[in-house]
Amino acid sequence: MNLSLIKRRLGWYGLAWIGGFLLVLLASLIAFYGPQIDIIDSADWLIPLGLGALTLGVAGVVIRDLISKQSLGTRLVILLLAALLYLPLLWSPVAGAVASAWIADRPIEYSTAYAQFRINVSHLLYPLVDAVSSGAAFELVWQLFQLIGTIVGFLSSLLQIIGFFRRLLAAKSARAFVEEMTAPPEEPASDAPAS
Repeated sequence: MNLSLIKRRLGWYGLAWIGGFLLVLLASLIAFYGPQIDIIDSADWLIPLGLGALTLGVAGVVIRDLISKQSLGTRLVILLLAALLYLPLLWSPVAGAVASAWIADRPIEYSTAYAQFRINVSHLLYPLVDAVSSGAAFELVWQLFQLIGTIVGFLSSLLQIIGFFRRLLAAKSARAFVEEMTAPPEEPASDAPAS
């Protein structure tokens, strides 16, 4: 199993999460304070754009890794991680829109894209919650989803940023740092036992 590739993909997840959050947050605030576009209107086009970009990115990386020459175990772990972390990743542009609405003192609930995202996630999660308990617990599960998605994204991003600065400060020169950051992925280790 290629643990360095798995670790690199988790780093990419962190970058994608913080990128989706910050791009939607900043674009929404720039639109609000610049050309005076309402936060709700900008959320209605930024959320779907962010969700689409993240979906294409995840699909591209997963397909690339599935057809790579990695071991079956590595490909299965990457596929499993992508499946488990996909929904929390999609929360990042929505969280960016929620944060920008909070900063602008506007209720995000008026956003059609936010409402549609919440409805779609509800359709995915409600059967699971309903099988375990009553519908009253669904709101708790929704809040836990938001909390877990935010914590996972934030921690993954924070670890990626810390690793970046550690490599930057430990580099002997700018050239060594650039070479380390742009190095191609390591070749997969053979799963066959040594004879």
